[in-house]
Amino acid sequence: MSKRLDEVFSVEKLRRSWKGEAQDRAPEAGEGAEPVPEGTNPTAEASFQKLVATIERCFSPECLAAMTPLLGELEELLKERFPADSSAPLAQADRFKLTMALDGLLNRIEDLLEAFEAGSGR
Repeated sequence: MSKRLDEVFSVEKLRRSWKGEAQDRAPEAGEGAEPVPEGTNPTAEASFQKLVATIERCFSPECLAAMTPLLGELEELLKERFPADSSAPLAQADRFKLTMALDGLLNRIEDLLEAFEAGSGR
């Protein structure tokens, strides 16, 4: 394998890019809504496609079959968090909730992929 999965898909890199998005507290009800920054959606979609391609290239079809539901959930969360219509405001509470859901799901995906990699004897 020419590229390790953690070189292509890094939870820490994603966390750094979301710095400032997730706060230590949930926002108060009634706090303002802000539009999603321009150009975010193509980056999220490109990262997702790169992740799927890496899993397809580096892991067995059985692994991919096990990952399909999680990848589907990830794709849906990314579409909600980074909508195609960037002019539509996303309430801060919703943005926080989606960011935390993405963080948890990415951790689950990372753990499962590490288990598959360890089980493969690589």
